[in-house]
Amino acid sequence: MPRRQFVADLQKAQQDTLPLGICELQQGEDDGQFDFEFIGTPTSGIIEPVKITAIIPDVSEYPTSHEYMVFCGDDAPRTIGAALQDVRGTNRKTIFELLDIVSATLTRLTPDRDGDTQMPDSQLETEDEESDQDVYDDDHEAFEISANQPTLYVAATHRMQNATGRPFRSRVRADLLAAKTAGFKIGHLGHLMDGLNVFVTVSIRMSKLGISEEAMQAWHVDPKEYLILIIQYPNGYKTNEELQACDSMRLTPNLAMRLCAAKKYKPTLQEAIKAFTTVKKNFQEDSMTSVLPGAQEAGADENALRETFISKPLNGFFQECLVPMLRVRSSGGLDWGGAEAWYTEIASKGGGGTGIIPDRFYKPEAKNDTLPDIATADHYSERSTAARSFPLLAMQFALRHFVRCTEFCLVCHRKLDVELEAIKPYVCDQSLCLYQYMVSEPAFWKSNRTLLTHGRLWASAQASSTRS
Repeated sequence: MPRRQFVADLQKAQQDTLPLGICELQQGEDDGQFDFEFIGTPTSGIIEPVKITAIIPDVSEYPTSHEYMVFCGDDAPRTIGAALQDVRGTNRKTIFELLDIVSATLTRLTPDRDGDTQMPDSQLETEDEESDQDVYDDDHEAFEISANQPTLYVAATHRMQNATGRPFRSRVRADLLAAKTAGFKIGHLGHLMDGLNVFVTVSIRMSKLGISEEAMQAWHVDPKEYLILIIQYPNGYKTNEELQACDSMRLTPNLAMRLCAAKKYKPTLQEAIKAFTTVKKNFQEDSMTSVLPGAQEAGADENALRETFISKPLNGFFQECLVPMLRVRSSGGLDWGGAEAWYTEIASKGGGGTGIIPDRFYKPEAKNDTLPDIATADHYSERSTAARSFPLLAMQFALRHFVRCTEFCLVCHRKLDVELEAIKPYVCDQSLCLYQYMVSEPAFWKSNRTLLTHGRLWASAQASSTRS
């Protein structure tokens, strides 16, 4: 069984997307041996691929108590050999996890300086949730890949030094602790304190969101699943204030988000890679379409990380609008509803505006008393002088548009001023929204069109179809 597990893990790693700079993964000549090449990054200075060998002396101990021996040939650069000697935390790791550790070590070519980055990844749970304990150790996570930004590996030395200072570490812990205290489960993949690529995950069980059984069935989610927001910081963790200070051109290389679902609250490294690995349609890259299985995709592993039925439109919405809305909320004191309405109005005018927010946008949004507090909580409304946590704000914004998705247009995400009660979200009465949705999701539109538009719009579409 141990050798079979070793072979299975090796084959799985060969089939999946490998960590940054790793390629040509092959089974070695001896039992428990595998070889791979490190081709470097734009900042590593590696000219020729370096062949690296990893051996498990006793493969019968895999995957619970085994050790690795990792080395390269005599013709490899000295910096590579020295870096491999500094590799640590490899015992009892899977093959893919070892590759990730080697990738991170060789990419930086410096020993791990992050001696106290471990964050408590879970909150106190009830007995039925304790079985889903975290099986992924964070002490090795130094993953440094960006699936769609080839220049994001460049990290200036002064930025890395600033990122490891005590104030920065305290702020990161405070941000994640705020999200945990609010009732979410927190995890991270990658070195959180080194100013390099890292993923932060914020998750909550579907059963805690107040979603009806009928809606869960229609949305293809399970009460025992977790709704997971994965936040990628390609150039190191950024605070709420730092992100708001970025213009649109600088924001994209520093932040990305994906809304997913899974049986476990924290994805694996491979799943995080896939979530941000985009696919091409008609030879053009769709930045919001990942290689993750969809909500209804046949043959998908039921335990694997997957997209929800509304992930694609929300991912794009989060990426484009969340930080600008946070700027409005920070400076203008609006709630989510007011910030969304004001942002939509400004965007419709081409980004222009006087800077003076009309009084009508300050009208408080009515609270939905049928939803649990965690689904309606607002970090900005808390009476606190502490800095705001971006992971917590992002997750609260995600819950707003996931749990209450039927209250917003699927395309423009405006609040719908109708009294129609629906199980699935639909498109507003703007003809452009209907057109964009039909073009972007033709198959889904055909099977769900009666739920995706309200009466007047659907009647108009039917009339146009009849005339044609």
